[in-house]
Amino acid sequence: AAVMNPSLLVKSTLQDHGWNFGLDLTYLNGTVKSDVREVGAPTSSGEKESKHKPGYIPVIAAVNRVNEHLVWGLVYYGAAGSMVDFKDEVTHRKVKVEYGMARLGVAAGYIEEKFSFGLAPLYNMGNFAINTAEEATGEQSSRKPDRQGAFGFQIGATLFLFDEFNLSLTYLRTARFEYKSIVDLDAYTVTGKPDGT
Repeated sequence: AAVMNPSLLVKSTLQDHGWNFGLDLTYLNGTVKSDVREVGAPTSSGEKESKHKPGYIPVIAAVNRVNEHLVWGLVYYGAAGSMVDFKDEVTHRKVKVEYGMARLGVAAGYIEEKFSFGLAPLYNMGNFAINTAEEATGEQSSRKPDRQGAFGFQIGATLFLFDEFNLSLTYLRTARFEYKSIVDLDAYTVTGKPDGT
């Protein structure tokens, strides 16, 4: 509830002033395959598999019931991610992509009879890097991910119609990140000459 819709926190079965702690860890190890065809080339590179390392997506939450109407909590969770690493593939320009986003927030839900409202101010944290084969050495570059932060919020509302049927809506405000020094796009122009920025 703290992640998906803060208005659902009110359904916690905690007693007044009681706390509930939760930890969830998702193991992420997807198989990514890619086939590259250069412009004008008669054949493709053939299917290559990414050599990226596995990752983990955490969810940590602590929830407290204040009284029969109000429940609040703290939450930290991985919200998005992507990783590929073609470090041994010249045809893929040895591209390596690292992207991750997480949210840290305070969530609260309030219920009156059969209607609840929830609010969660959020701090969004993102990191992003793209490394490719360097022009001079041919080796994969080693730029560290650029880390950015942005504030946002999530609101929610739920109408508890019957014991087994609820109508719930939520809105998550867009978080905008301005990443810097991610990749030298000049390397992919007609001249293919990167300027190092």
